Amino acid sequence: MSWDISGDRNRVLTTRLAKDLPVSGVPDADALSAPAGLQAASVSSRSIKVNWNAAEGATAYEVYVDKALAGTTAGTDFNLTNLAPDTNYAIEVLAVEQEGDTLVNVSTFSNPLTTKTAQVNNA
Repeated sequence: MSWDISGDRNRVLTTRLAKDLPVSGVPDADALSAPAGLQAASVSSRSIKVNWNAAEGATAYEVYVDKALAGTTAGTDFNLTNLAPDTNYAIEVLAVEQEGDTLVNVSTFSNPLTTKTAQVNNA
């Protein structure tokens, strides 16, 4: 995983990530819990709607598809669109806590969900 930290001029994000996601692989005990129960609520040939259980203290969630950020939501569901038909996708979610534009806390990734979009029916 990589993070674009070019806009982190005061090193808030860098410091928070170093604390919550250390190189040792042992997450910070004060970090948010990872979102649990990630599942596909619906699947079509071009979209996957996912949902998960709320993480205590989270103010938003970042949804990743194949390790790339797909979007952010304040809720516990997200609709992934413009996907390729009949294709496997690995989906993960991070819980984040923000105060305004300041990142306060972050979780480890949820357990990954691998799901496949439907085939296009050529009837």
